[in-house]
Amino acid sequence: MADSASGSLILEEDQKGLRFELDLPDTQLGRDIASLAARHDIGGMSFGFNVPEGGDEWHGEKRTLKAVDLREISVVQAFPAYSGTSLAVRSRKPMTDAQRRIRILELEGGAYVAV
Repeated sequence: MADSASGSLILEEDQKGLRFELDLPDTQLGRDIASLAARHDIGGMSFGFNVPEGGDEWHGEKRTLKAVDLREISVVQAFPAYSGTSLAVRSRKPMTDAQRRIRILELEGGAYVAV
């Protein structure tokens, strides 16, 4: 539904953990997800990732992830893998292709010239 390579998915790490933004497509599925999220009917998020050697620490039954190779994120209506996650809908004017390319360069730390 969204992909970081196209700029429709933005993944960032903040003080709380992983943060994401996505441009939902104007499809039935995209509209359904936006509607469910606006009503708070989405259960949370699940993440698919690999942990490289040395990328985690165990303290009893508590696992701390220090490094992961994130493969996918999923919006889940019921029984998310991580119950502490949240999802919110906010309205934003859609980005043009040029704005999306600039945003990707900014996230990658690249330089760009505005024309």
